[in-house]
Amino acid sequence: DYKSEVIESITKLKLSLIDNFLTSELTNLEDEGSHPVYKRFITEYSRKQKTANFDDVKKILSDDIVKFNAEDYLIIYKDTIIFSVSQKASLNQFLISLIEKCKELKKPAFSDLEKQYFPSSAIYIYFITPIKINSENDLAFLISKKDFQKLIQPILSFKPFHSNTLESFLVRINYDSVEYLSNLDYYSNAPFRLKFPLTMEELPAVKALKGQTGLFEATNYRGKAVLSYAQQIDNTNWFIITNIDKDEFLREYNQLTILFYVLFFFLIVVGFVFVNASYRAKEQKIYKEMYEVEKNLKQSIEKFKITVESLSEGVITTDIEGNIDYMNRMAENLTGWTLREAKGRKLEEVYRIKNELTGQPELNPAQKVLKYGYVKGLANHTILITKKGNEIAVADTGAPLYDNNGEIVGVVIVFEDETERRIYEKLMIESEARFRNTLDNLIEGCQIISYDWRYLYLNKVALRQIKKSKEELIGQQVWDCNPGVERTQLFSTLVKCMNERTVETFESEFQYPDGSIGYFIVTVQPVEEGILILTKDIT
Repeated sequence: DYKSEVIESITKLKLSLIDNFLTSELTNLEDEGSHPVYKRFITEYSRKQKTANFDDVKKILSDDIVKFNAEDYLIIYKDTIIFSVSQKASLNQFLISLIEKCKELKKPAFSDLEKQYFPSSAIYIYFITPIKINSENDLAFLISKKDFQKLIQPILSFKPFHSNTLESFLVRINYDSVEYLSNLDYYSNAPFRLKFPLTMEELPAVKALKGQTGLFEATNYRGKAVLSYAQQIDNTNWFIITNIDKDEFLREYNQLTILFYVLFFFLIVVGFVFVNASYRAKEQKIYKEMYEVEKNLKQSIEKFKITVESLSEGVITTDIEGNIDYMNRMAENLTGWTLREAKGRKLEEVYRIKNELTGQPELNPAQKVLKYGYVKGLANHTILITKKGNEIAVADTGAPLYDNNGEIVGVVIVFEDETERRIYEKLMIESEARFRNTLDNLIEGCQIISYDWRYLYLNKVALRQIKKSKEELIGQQVWDCNPGVERTQLFSTLVKCMNERTVETFESEFQYPDGSIGYFIVTVQPVEEGILILTKDIT
């Protein structure tokens, strides 16, 4: 059934992109870990030699953060973080489990998803590769930290045609519930917050987790009848699901013919008709069929062109030599070149880009894609220089184009104006800085504790009150840093505030490890990350 093939094709395309992302990240990190500079650094560090090439490692990994769109790089040796680009990393149980997984597999691996709430809410995925030092069992580990939503959400959000209800998302099982891992169009802040019990068997996510993959009908989280396609992502406990409301799907059926799979189908039919043209007795019928196929093919191509022309992103395609053969209207607007002017020119002549940080020209993006042979995110901090010399901040990505034999025949570059997002990010950073500065300068001690009872933030006053350093506390669970605290009345009140989301103010005493006692006025209130605790020393 053609209609089912549309949903299947969309899901499998996105699944392929996510698989390629995970595979390429592992390959890139493994290549990086093989660089001799890391082994030398770790060896000298372990011998406590002052010649340890710290600056070399810092420069390489700082450049890689920009090059590979990472949030941080860590080097771990003998259960200790000996290097972190951000200098903010802590070795928590999540990373320890990832290290054990890498040891067991004896090859690069990636983690499950981790939700962090402070200093900002984000979902991260970690990639790890072993570095052999002196023997097979003497291993260090290079870890890259990536923003999962920033890299994967654009793939899930992509729609090959206009639709109000088409959406793709990721889910996984969490004890007796299905947990949503990505954004949803009609439910804000869904990742790690939206959960449904596995008893709600009409949901597409529940059906998928119970083994029903492929195409099926279901009722989504909005209570709408949908057509769904689900498939598990290899080497993970994640499922990708694509939904579209049944009523919209039936209403918009004709528009779905813009997909390339339909074009390929029509080409096969055309070839079949030509092969059978030798049967003269059927000439009239064959010519009629050819006419209908050609008409449908032209209509499909026209619909495809209309769709691409209406995209808010610029699209440029080139041949294998990097010569431009197509630009959509948005690409014309952003570059300042018309398709007539650009056709046949080299990509780097029309799509001129430079690195925002260094000011240096970037390599031809088509050559980058052809080098890697798969979908590849291009350089971050990219500036597009228009035909008139104006500069526009853009986000871009590229992918190879294949023929029916699997041979690369060209490259497609997709890019969009990032100016508004940059302004928004700057405002968010400034707002966050003001918020942090306010907390840092409170006269009371201030702590933020996550739902799993880990310290996310402590200001200087709180550190003085607890008599411990930030390094000893951040990322650690409360009871590990304060043995026996879970048996106190103070902790019982904190649990109540955490679970019931209530505000409490009370006096409390706190016994330090040396036996001394401090007295405090404590105010606890719920926040998005968990609970915020203000403590005033009245000892």
